[in-house]
Amino acid sequence: MSKNLRAASSIQAQINPDTQDFSVIDIALRKEHAEVALTALNKQIARKVIKTETSSQVCPICKNSVNRAYCGTCGQLLHY
Repeated sequence: MSKNLRAASSIQAQINPDTQDFSVIDIALRKEHAEVALTALNKQIARKVIKTETSSQVCPICKNSVNRAYCGTCGQLLHY
């Protein structure tokens, strides 16, 4: 199971504890799941496209050239 799927399953179980027994979840695992969720949430916050010496529209996160509402490389939502 991938790290993202594991995190989503754990978070869902904590929202609806009837689905599984998560009474003892390792603190490090909870932190990992929270980091995965935070990363996904941050990608949904529009970031302003930046201009560099080589390109007029660059993703502020991964610095790749962009021309859409989201970065095709890292998935970041963009604001022009």
